[in-house]
Amino acid sequence: MGILKEIIHESAIGNKPAIYKAFVISVFVSIVIISFTMLTAILKNPQQVITGFGY
Repeated sequence: MGILKEIIHESAIGNKPAIYKAFVISVFVSIVIISFTMLTAILKNPQQVITGFGY
């Protein structure tokens, strides 16, 4: 927990109010969770993923 507090303190949100820090961290955590959920869904059903490359 000390490492996380140090990272937050040295970041751009280090001197912001606690509610702002909580909001930024919750948005970051939700993006990470959604990304892992999408990765898990893609790895479970790779045959349903359609990828197209082109211009």
